[in-house]
Amino acid sequence: SGLPGQPLYTRLDGTSMAAAVAGGAAVLLREYLREGEGESAPPAALLKALLINGARPLDTTAAAGFGLLDLAGTVLALKEDAFRYVVKERGLGEKEQAAYEVTVQDSSAPLRITLCWTDPPAPPGAGPALVNDLDLVVEGPDGRRHLGNDFEERGLPDRLNNVEQVRISQPVPGRYRITVSGAKVSGEHYRQAYALVYGQPPDRDQVEYLVGGEVKLTSGRVLQLPQVVKAVLNGRLVAPPEQALGSGTDVYITPGGGRLYAVSEQRSLAPARFLDTAMGVVVTAEAQEDQDGGYLLRVASVRARGKDGPPADVPSGVRITAKINPSKQVVWEAGADWEEKEGFLEALTADGLRLINGTSYQLAPGYVVARETDPAGLDVLDRVFGPPGSLAELPSGIPVTLRLDPQTHCVLHIAVRQELISGFVREVTEDGLLLEDGRAFAIFPGAQVLRGAVAETPEHLSPGEYIVGTVLAGRAELLQIQVHTGILYGQVLFAGAGGKMLQLQDQTGNYRLLEVAPEAGFFRGAGNLGPTALGSGQWVRLLLNTEGRVVRVDLAGGARQVTGRVRDRSPERWLVDVGGTTCRVSPATMITKNGYPVALGDIQPG
Repeated sequence: SGLPGQPLYTRLDGTSMAAAVAGGAAVLLREYLREGEGESAPPAALLKALLINGARPLDTTAAAGFGLLDLAGTVLALKEDAFRYVVKERGLGEKEQAAYEVTVQDSSAPLRITLCWTDPPAPPGAGPALVNDLDLVVEGPDGRRHLGNDFEERGLPDRLNNVEQVRISQPVPGRYRITVSGAKVSGEHYRQAYALVYGQPPDRDQVEYLVGGEVKLTSGRVLQLPQVVKAVLNGRLVAPPEQALGSGTDVYITPGGGRLYAVSEQRSLAPARFLDTAMGVVVTAEAQEDQDGGYLLRVASVRARGKDGPPADVPSGVRITAKINPSKQVVWEAGADWEEKEGFLEALTADGLRLINGTSYQLAPGYVVARETDPAGLDVLDRVFGPPGSLAELPSGIPVTLRLDPQTHCVLHIAVRQELISGFVREVTEDGLLLEDGRAFAIFPGAQVLRGAVAETPEHLSPGEYIVGTVLAGRAELLQIQVHTGILYGQVLFAGAGGKMLQLQDQTGNYRLLEVAPEAGFFRGAGNLGPTALGSGQWVRLLLNTEGRVVRVDLAGGARQVTGRVRDRSPERWLVDVGGTTCRVSPATMITKNGYPVALGDIQPG
């Protein structure tokens, strides 16, 4: 995955993390040198010189360093003899020189020469710390003279570092002379060993699309497929190679364009969905056990059941096939497919699902059950989170929509169609129930009020209590009412200890430190994303048990901030106009004035 979400991993950046990655790359490179190049004991200076010479430059200035590590490009350059190297164990004494030559034929590929040596330890407190100083000079067929690490072309030799490099982005075809000299080598009989790597690395690009034998690359270059193409799909060599040359494929092209190496990745997820996040649309598995953060979608349109359209039009619980760029883990192309069936549930067991019409279906591993309702019936704050709470046991006769895997025809997703309302009780009357936001509902005769596992009558409802009601289809009449005494809304200040503790500022402005129960779920819609989906600054709805521990966390789908002066407000209609934007307000909305909680009517225009 290219995003946070896998609980077994932590995402960090910095030199400490880079050291581990570079160390792993050095081990793999050493293995290749031993097995592929016959180097029984490759020295550290050679490993360092090869990795630096194969790195992709990030900038032309010295401040950017030698570039981004590219182990694949380095190994391919060695395999194709595009890189040559010299290990001089005897080394050079002071004022001594050694000369090498390299011939360039392809001027479109950059020429890189890297010199590296393992310097002896300097005395404590020495400055500069360099003991032995070697110089790298490259002279081209055009007469130009290039000094090591003189990337800004000031004409000055490097006197501080034990790595020197010359980069020529557009080399003139012809013969180049490379000179390594001992500018300062301590001790009368001492000599400094070194490693020198030189050559033209393969060109790295991504495939935009493939038409016939012609490849369009993201750099704008159009390439005719060379005769030699080696392609890897999901870690396996494939033939014919065209099947691994889809959009987003990483390609390496050898100098002169004689060979092309392609690396691609394709994943199929089911049940899966397109999830809208602050970073963009993400392709992610819907089942909790398959959650790994997901893959960021690069394109604005996806192929769904044979038609192109926005990912927002694709429902949850489908099979998604994605072409993923292997180096950045970004989806370049995605398609979704599913079969859809509707009916009335007769029974749902571990063996499968049966509808009242007699049709039976097997359940896919990781299938998901979710409620689908018109958000207009929910409290304003609940609309960004979805229906509150979890589904109890599904009763017989309830209408469902089934999404089936088009490959196996097993059920991926069970959408329970319910008309739900949510809100805060203002008053219980003889005629029914009145909510704080002014909505009124009749109560069906015999309707139950569930407070946890305890069944009560509507007379036991109290003003201010938060309820979720099941409404009779097409009528404002409540069939069932659930009372939730432990509902909190707020913004996460800190989520720590692997999701076990949560610090929150709630809708009343109070700061709370809450313990999260081990069995708690972390939801965006129907998807349980796991504790790693929770981060500071997120808006959440929490469900607490009788012990005050969090048993469910719902994450807001897409919160945005509106800033401006209040133009008008209507406490009766629960509306406020901020800078020309009309916003709905819930009884649970946190409203503060000079840091103190107030009612909507206390906010004055201006």
